[in-house]
Amino acid sequence: PCRPPTALAHVLEQHYFRRIAPQCGNKPSSQITFILHIHLSLLHANPARDQRTRMKTPKPHPHLIAVDWGTSALRAALIVQGRIVAQRHSDQGILRIKQGGFATALADFCGDWMTTPNALTLICGMAGSAQGWQLAAYMACPSPLQNLTQHLVWLQPHKVALVPGLSCELPHAPDVMRGEETQVLGALELLGHASATVVLPGTHSKWVQVQDGHVMRFNTFMTGEFFSVLRQHSILARTLPQENPSPFDADPLTEEAFDAGVRMAQNGQSILHTVFSARTLSLMMRQTPAQGLAYLSGLTPCCNNAISGL
Repeated sequence: PCRPPTALAHVLEQHYFRRIAPQCGNKPSSQITFILHIHLSLLHANPARDQRTRMKTPKPHPHLIAVDWGTSALRAALIVQGRIVAQRHSDQGILRIKQGGFATALADFCGDWMTTPNALTLICGMAGSAQGWQLAAYMACPSPLQNLTQHLVWLQPHKVALVPGLSCELPHAPDVMRGEETQVLGALELLGHASATVVLPGTHSKWVQVQDGHVMRFNTFMTGEFFSVLRQHSILARTLPQENPSPFDADPLTEEAFDAGVRMAQNGQSILHTVFSARTLSLMMRQTPAQGLAYLSGLTPCCNNAISGL
């Protein structure tokens, strides 16, 4: 299997956590993560090969409602003749919807868009999980992304459907994704490439290897969640600022602390050992709370296990 150029790919992933994520506020995450999709797809794509294996672009549906229904959020975009004309965002993730209440929740959220006679609503994300509206079985990898359309679970024939997620068998355990497969498909379509290694940063970061339009394999890393646990619920929280400071690159000292965290993570030692350095540097008065947060941000998402994952 091909390996990503970890140093450059890691810098781009860290750019998201360090500079972009602190400023994104309540913006839909898809608007932010596509920055990484584009950068990494360009880095890993083979233009000569992609000219021969470019993914076929289907004719845009005249009235498409694209829904991303996750655990904690509900997002929708109205796409008319291939152009986004409106977007909506809500905190009505699947955990806030009672069993049997998904149809009503969707109608309340974007029912006015769905009244057009030829409207098609496609729903990706956790709405297709066992805890969601209805189970949409995983598509096993390696799998062509364009086969997603053949495995849609129709809730209303030719009107409302769930997009399946993907699964892959790794040597140690299976891995799964729901929703990210649609983002990968969109990123490749925007770039006109059929082969790439796509990184989707977030609570559970995904590294996805796509070759000739087929998802060959992917790895999930609990980068965002791991950082959040350490930031809020570990002994390290005692020496970190209660509120998130301004973006790290606004202060050269915090920028330097972030880079020091990255270097520490890349020295090959166990993350269970290296993460404790965030506490000792503070105890010995070698870092301010703001520098400690920047250091931890550089240290945790790129632990040696994550870097060697693909």
